[in-house]
This record gives sequence, structure tokens and C-alpha cells, in this order.
Amino acid sequence: MAEHEVFLGLGSNLGNRAVNLRAAINRLAAEAGQLLAASAFHQTRPVGPPGQRPYLNACVSLRTELDPQELAAVIARIERSLGRVRTERWGARTIDIDVLLWSDQWVSLPELTVPHPWLPARRFVLEPLAEIAPLKRHPCGWSIVEQRDRLRRRPLYIALTGPLGVGKTTAAQHFAREVGALFVREEFDEAELARVYRGDHAAARRVQDWFADSRRKLLARDRLAHVNATVIISDFWFGQSYPYALAELAPEEAASHRQRLESLLPEVYEPTVVVLLDAPPEELARRVRRRGRAAEATVTIEFLSRLRACFFETLRTPPAPPSITLPATDVDSLQRHLLYLLESML
Repeated sequence: MAEHEVFLGLGSNLGNRAVNLRAAINRLAAEAGQLLAASAFHQTRPVGPPGQRPYLNACVSLRTELDPQELAAVIARIERSLGRVRTERWGARTIDIDVLLWSDQWVSLPELTVPHPWLPARRFVLEPLAEIAPLKRHPCGWSIVEQRDRLRRRPLYIALTGPLGVGKTTAAQHFAREVGALFVREEFDEAELARVYRGDHAAARRVQDWFADSRRKLLARDRLAHVNATVIISDFWFGQSYPYALAELAPEEAASHRQRLESLLPEVYEPTVVVLLDAPPEELARRVRRRGRAAEATVTIEFLSRLRACFFETLRTPPAPPSITLPATDVDSLQRHLLYLLESML
């Protein structure tokens, strides 16, 4: 049978936390595979609903012959036997075991998504994981120690991105006000965008190059690295023009645009994490129509569907920045998730 190296994160903040973690690690070694490494136990602040005790967190690596579904079943059994009761999301628990990485693979099952969707933003996971696997690479290309160091850097920088109509600016403004962050707002040329959405190919090439230059200036490393702020929030991501190039330009033109973006990257303050806001194409189209911008009058649901797919492709293809995806269909839920995201990063 094939063997896989998997990395797991463990946490406990109820009962005897250290005993809970040791019991879980022993059970994993007995029932899931060979224990290769285990980190020290780290005490961390709770994230989520208030009133919780601090956590102890740890990470382990295993060599296993189980497939992802089988490992998920073993983990669920161990959690139940150690008193885990699933009630409130991000609530207190005797034990929590998450699969963080599965070799170099993507896993998408109803009961398991790997790499763990929140891994890039969870300092309480990346600190112990960096002890046992500092050079391990996420399938998107970044290493564990690189991302841990980004989370240690100040100011933290969260870049919201996503397709047309997803609500980036509204979400970013609200979030920045709530947490007292520096807000960096996108610039755009409405007349040129109107030509793009009417199918003007030359305008599409000009616009993506214009966005690259504009974003480079807004996100200049020399300026943002020294601002008087702990957190920076933007309603765009520097690489955001590439999904648009994929959706609008010929493949060779999109590849050329990506090379241009990569040449400008050294001048840009890189995001700690990119947050991809997502909504179904039908919802995107409804929002575009509702805001009634003349430049967007010709935007079709087919274009929005293609653009949405290009965002997902870009953020899953190396080299891609550390990113997480959040649903943007419920405004209150999105803001709550963004607050939890920031808490996880601190």
C-alpha cells in the first residue's frame, strides 16, 4: 500500500490540556500510522467566542497507509473517545485534531479539506508546525517557515480579492474601521473599464498593465513597511490583474502579463494573507446590476463565471501567495470570519 506523510495540528482548552494532547498523540501513533515528529506544546490565546481558557497546541507528522477518508474516520473516533463534543464553531473543546497537509496533495471530501483552509492565517498552528517541518512546502509553493515569519512581521497586511461584484471595497472598509487598520483603496479608470467589458481587446491589455502600475505604487514596499499601523487592509491584491488577464486575454498575453507582475513584486509590500471573497456567479451578476455602474452594463454572467474560475486557478497554482477563501454572501458572517482571521494571525 502507498505511504503518505501527513501533518496534523492538535489543540485543547478543556480539562487537563497536556494530558489530552499526549493521549491524542499516543492514539494517533497506535491507530493512524508511524509517528515521525512532534512539536513542543504551545500555550496560545483562544480564537472565537469569548470566555474560553487558553489553548495548548501542538503539531505532529505521521507516516500512514490510510487514505484521507480512513484517516478522517480515525481522527473523529479519537476525538469522540477523548470527550470532544461538536457544538459551537471555534468553541472550547477537550481535543481538536486537524489534518493540515497531506504529502503535496490537495484533498477535497465532504468531511475533509486539505491543505487545511485556514492554515496560512493560523499562527498558533504555524509556530509548532515550523518546529517539525520548517521547509515543508504548501502545494501553492510557500514554506511553513516563510509563512510563520510573515505572521511575525508588522504591519500585518490582509489583501481582499475576488471577482467583480463580490463586495471587496465594502467589506474591506468595514473591516478596517472595526479593527483600526490602515485602509488602502483600489484606483480604476471607469472609461477604460467600459471599453474592456464591451470586448475591446486592446483596452483589456492596457487596463491590466495600468492596474499593475497603479497597485505597485499603492503598495510600495518602501512606504508600507514603515507606516504607523499594526494592520493594513486593502480592497485588492497586487496580483489581481492576472485572473482578469486569464479571463480576457489570449494565453500568451496572459503569460506575458504574469511575467510583468513577477518583475514588479520586489517593489511591493507582500500580503501576509490574501483573502479570496467568493459568491456564486448569479449573485455576482445581481450585485453588479444593483450598483448600476455604466462601465459594467455589458458584463455577462458567463464572464463572471469564467473570472471566478480564474481566481481559483490562480490562487491554487504555484507560485501563489498564502490565501484563504471566505464566502461573501452574508455580510455579517463575513465580518465575523474576518475578525477571527485577524485574531488567528496575532
